[in-house]
Parts: sequence; structure tokens; C-alpha cells
Amino acid sequence: MAESVKPHFEKKWFAPHVPGWLLPDRPPSTTLPSSKEDRAMIKSQTSDHPFIQQFRDVWSNPTLDDLMAPLREDVTLIQPLSAPLNGKQAARKAFRKILTRFPGLQGEVHGGLGNGEHVFVDWTMIVPIGRGEQRLPVIDKVTLIDGLVKERVAYFDPSPLFGPIARSPKTLGRHLLSAFR
Repeated sequence: MAESVKPHFEKKWFAPHVPGWLLPDRPPSTTLPSSKEDRAMIKSQTSDHPFIQQFRDVWSNPTLDDLMAPLREDVTLIQPLSAPLNGKQAARKAFRKILTRFPGLQGEVHGGLGNGEHVFVDWTMIVPIGRGEQRLPVIDKVTLIDGLVKERVAYFDPSPLFGPIARSPKTLGRHLLSAFR
């Protein structure tokens, strides 16, 4: 009996630099994209969606107002190690804490795919800790309605931050204080 050959499409379908447990595998039987949105994404060009440039501009030097501007009032933000944030007020509170914990936080956008209301952004979060920085690869899956973010799901591994935060008294202090604000 002939040995079965595994097709190339069993590999991770997006962002090979992101740990595999963050992104789903395509089913082995899938030879074509399974949803209408996925097929539309494949037809789009890298970095041609206007939201990707807006995202790049915001994260080059983020402020609370800039981070809030593209969000709808009924936004949902989902990220690792955090309960989903529902609504713009919850998002504002969370972003304020993040910017307090990590002054100088930035993002470097590498590109993305977008078609209509569905956008994937491939970027690196640059987190200043102590005298150094940690660089976290991130994939954001964004759903837009009328050009504003309805939902954002962030795929990244925050564990590389734990050790450096614990070893930096200043960062650890900011981290602990912001938990009570």
C-alpha cells in the first residue's frame, strides 16, 4: 500500500513566526479556503487595506486618544490572559493601564491582509521594561463596521514579559500600582 503524503496546506495557515498554539490548523481535508471571508482575504493584496496604515500610525507612538479613535462604542477586545473587554469605556480603562505600566510602548507593523470589513495585522509590540525592551510578535484579527473596530482578537504570547517585569523594580511597581486604578 502506498504511503500517504501530507499536503503542504496542513502547515499553519498564517504568520509562521507566531507559536502554533495561538492559531488554528486548517483541517487536513481542506484544499480551498473554507469561508467566504477567507477566500476574499486570499484575493487581497498585502498591506493595501486603509485600516492597516491607520493601525501603523496609531502604534508608532500610541496615546490613549489615538488608541480609542478607531473603536466603536460597542467594541469587543479579546487578548491572552485577559477577560474580553466589552465597550469603549472598558477599552479606555484597559489602555490607560497598559500605557501607565509601559510608558514608551510602541508597535511596528510589518503588513497585513484586508478585504472590506475583515483585516489581519502582522505587527511586533515593543514593550519597554527597565533598561531594555521586549519584542512580542502579534497577529490582530479585526472586524470593522463602517471603518471602526467592532471586534479585535489579538494572538500573541505574553509570557516573555513575566521575567523582565519581575526583575525591574520600576516596571513592577508601575504594574502593581496600575492594578488598583
